[in-house]
Amino acid sequence: MWKNPDRDDFSDDIEYQCYYDRGYAVPLYYPEPCKGIYHVIKEGDTLYSIGKKYHVSVRDLIFANPQARIYNLPVGVELCIPTVDL
Repeated sequence: MWKNPDRDDFSDDIEYQCYYDRGYAVPLYYPEPCKGIYHVIKEGDTLYSIGKKYHVSVRDLIFANPQARIYNLPVGVELCIPTVDL
């Protein structure tokens, strides 16, 4: 867990919680609820093809899904498709 010397009670603050992946500290991400619909990634999907299907820009898809691995979308994972302005 990361420690912030300027804070006394950091243990319950999610901004300072992390897990370790291959020796690197990765902060845990707690996404806000999706303000739209979900799309389940299929083989061959790209952010561009998903955006084109739902008439959403790639930028908005990335903004709505900051936890997504944008260069290697894992099959079966749900992406939030925003239906309101971000």
